[in-house]
Amino acid sequence: MNAQAYNQIIETIAPLLESRGYHAVDEEDGSYFSDGKAAVRVSYDDGREMFNLEQTGVDNDQPAGEWKTLSAWLFAQDAPLKDVRSIASDFEDSLREFLGVKPSLQKNTAAAIPSRGNPGDDPTPAPLAGRVLTVFPQFKGDYDRYVTDKGTFLYVHFFEEVAAPHVGALLDADDKKRLEKLFEMLNQVYCNGTKEARSVVAAVVLAGALRGQPARMETADRYMEEYPYLKTAAHYAAKVKPAKA
Repeated sequence: MNAQAYNQIIETIAPLLESRGYHAVDEEDGSYFSDGKAAVRVSYDDGREMFNLEQTGVDNDQPAGEWKTLSAWLFAQDAPLKDVRSIASDFEDSLREFLGVKPSLQKNTAAAIPSRGNPGDDPTPAPLAGRVLTVFPQFKGDYDRYVTDKGTFLYVHFFEEVAAPHVGALLDADDKKRLEKLFEMLNQVYCNGTKEARSVVAAVVLAGALRGQPARMETADRYMEEYPYLKTAAHYAAKVKPAKA
């Protein structure tokens, strides 16, 4: 396990857990957080090269029962540490949901988070970003980096550099809860959105996450069974080579 990556994740989630009455417990076979009723830990599966955020009950001040996964992310031993930020943010978001804590509003963001759009409107790339940020609120802090000084949203770069890699990681982990929400949202936009929004869904998000990844495609197919148009677009986009700049 990459100790630096592990410590960075713990440093991110510890304040939230401590604010809810959890304290760190160190034992020979690993560390965890406990509030006397539940236990939370971050573990690493060497075989699958995956970080797991897990929780279980507590009995006689000891973790009791099976550890249940709240979230999981692939992270190779030689992966760059910058990738840990996404894992730590996702784990923090998963903990907020587990603990019933509503995320605080980010008041100092340089750019306002885009609206999800009005009911009945054809989604454009900006409302698509709003919907993506609803499913993945941990990326709200990244959004303003893709808005120019003149207020132009560089949506292709945002979906290519932020959304697509995260979708790929969710598919690798087969994160059922988030993938069900994600593909339902992508299907709505693909079927009802503008030409630009449809292109972003297929040629940027899905192509970026699925191109050259047959295992991911197999997983994605399970979540697109009820969305035949999106499924067809995904298979086509994954086969098309990106144009050279």
